[in-house]
Amino acid sequence: MVQSSTVTDLRSLLERQGFGAAEPRFEQLESPRLSVGFPEIDVLLGGGVSRGEILECSGGPSSGCTTLALSVLAQVTGQGEQAAYIDASDSLDPYQAEQAGVQLDHLLWVRCGVQKRSFDWRKRRSARSAQAWKATQLAAAAGGFSLIVLDLIGLSLAQLRDLQRFPWFGLRQTIAKSSTTILTLSAEPVTGSVASQSLSLEREQISWRGSVGPALRLTGLSARARLLHQRRNRFGQEVSCRLEAQR
Repeated sequence: MVQSSTVTDLRSLLERQGFGAAEPRFEQLESPRLSVGFPEIDVLLGGGVSRGEILECSGGPSSGCTTLALSVLAQVTGQGEQAAYIDASDSLDPYQAEQAGVQLDHLLWVRCGVQKRSFDWRKRRSARSAQAWKATQLAAAAGGFSLIVLDLIGLSLAQLRDLQRFPWFGLRQTIAKSSTTILTLSAEPVTGSVASQSLSLEREQISWRGSVGPALRLTGLSARARLLHQRRNRFGQEVSCRLEAQR
């Protein structure tokens, strides 16, 4: 009677008998990466953002996180693909997005906010977080979005720490075999090790144009991007680049 063998045992047997070269080799092709629109950061990320993964971007006020997000959105919507913007603090400026090259007719904008008054401060604090999380889950499960931006900028540190306890691994599993990329924006990392790549942006210099008052406009900023985490090495590297505020 022939005893059953594992695939590993069979491979070892073939190699010992000189048939190793005859074993079929299947190469897993990686989907083309999504450019963020800034060559220096694309290089830092190993060629861009991975499809079917979560990219985390964290930084303080005016660090360039929103500018980076708008740039990626412009890349996606400019190719006719669909994107979603989950806005936890209702801070997206459609005019700024359009100036950055985002095609608004290809963008779903979800504005989160408390619909009912509550005297329970814990519930009020977590309401926006919960709504943003639920909206992201629904968009990821629906499919059809090449990019989902989860904007958590403006939420308090307490709200972000609430989000750190959410099931990020399950969210990653939802998009794992799709072409959907999730980009999170926050003041500090919230996904733990679930994100395939984690960037930190730090402002170096801001450029303005016009006189003081309503005519004064932000034209761009210089930021240092640091790779905090990547599933396939390269962590700890950093690069400086200029992030243009408008095109």
